[in-house]
Amino acid sequence: MNRQTEYLLTLIGAILNALFAFVVILITGLAGIGMSSQMNQMYDTDYYNTSYYDGSEGAFIVGILIVVVIWLVATSIFGFIAAFKLKKGHLGWGIAILVLGGLSITSIHGILWVIAGIMTLTRTNKINENPDLLTDDLSHLKKLYDEGMITKDEYEKKKNEWLNF
Repeated sequence: MNRQTEYLLTLIGAILNALFAFVVILITGLAGIGMSSQMNQMYDTDYYNTSYYDGSEGAFIVGILIVVVIWLVATSIFGFIAAFKLKKGHLGWGIAILVLGGLSITSIHGILWVIAGIMTLTRTNKINENPDLLTDDLSHLKKLYDEGMITKDEYEKKKNEWLNF
């Protein structure tokens, strides 16, 4: 079954997640540079002052940002893998996308992943809804194979695709 919509939603979500990760990486880098600069400035100008800025608050914030970056990069990679697995018809990835979207629900990419996961799990196979059409298509496919118009591999691949094997 064609899962183009789910593929695109998952892929767009992964791209947005990767862009957000890039922005957070830049913010983390700037915060680290700013914290380092402030620490050096405090030590250079006020050597004998006992109440100096030790940077613990800034280090805590940078640490949180680093954890967020790791989470965003990992979910981006997972999102890209899930998108391409869905395109190939691996429907078990719909559950993974739904869970990942649930964990990221406060963001746009999380909402896209939830929608893609729900669509993957709820959409039915239209070929199986009409068994007469499937039988006609399989008969036509067999006829093409018997006449030598398609190879055995092509015949088996298409037959398995239509029968969801």
